[in-house]
Amino acid sequence: MAGIGRLLLALWGFLFVLQAILVIVLLRKQRWRIYTGLFAYISVNFLQGIFLLLLYSIWGFTSVPAKRAAWLSQIPVLCMRAWAVGDICRLLLRRYVGIWALAWRILALLGSALVLGSVLSAGRGWARIVPNLNVSFEWTTVILLVALFIFARNYEVVASPAVRTIALGFLLYSSFAILNNTALNHWLARYSDAWNVLGTLSFLASVCLWLAAVLRPFEETERVALLPRDVYRQITPELNLRLHELNERLGRLWNPEAHRP
Repeated sequence: MAGIGRLLLALWGFLFVLQAILVIVLLRKQRWRIYTGLFAYISVNFLQGIFLLLLYSIWGFTSVPAKRAAWLSQIPVLCMRAWAVGDICRLLLRRYVGIWALAWRILALLGSALVLGSVLSAGRGWARIVPNLNVSFEWTTVILLVALFIFARNYEVVASPAVRTIALGFLLYSSFAILNNTALNHWLARYSDAWNVLGTLSFLASVCLWLAAVLRPFEETERVALLPRDVYRQITPELNLRLHELNERLGRLWNPEAHRP
């Protein structure tokens, strides 16, 4: 591990402990049942940390086999992170059955397109598939979360403080990863050690946000019964009426049997 600075090792150690605390809190408070995606992601990421520690101890930080194995271990982490981001959408939209039915189909389509695009862009260089997928996923995460909260703001969909904090953690980490992967690695490669430290700090900040979110009292966000359209016209703003009508139309589209007279 001669290639890793002491500061980076110390940050990795602190991050390892913090992730363990987050997993324990999720288990003890039974919050893993609510934030299933976040729990799966942090658990797999924690196991990856153990794997990388053993890997670098045996082969060293700069060896080619270690780098390849490290990238392969990123595949399950990316899958769990995709689940966690999708879970944010579920927590925000699940009260609106029709809208959520459309949203998860869009998410599935996006995931398939990301994998296919990463394979095609790698060509014969199979070693580039995971890095390409990683960069594409960071962009998708930022765009998706920003679009989700613009939608929520425009339609006055209330997000609990915990969900907003969890989303902010993913947005923070993905934004810095985009900056690191698409710009700094190309133009400022000689500062890679410093940016490795900053990248670890950004993930550390995200884990702190997630820990703060799961420690908050949980606000019930179970599906609510939407009022009849006539009642909405009388007592709610136009945006809420539009949201109700959108949900109603999508509900009929995805489940026509349930809306037959």
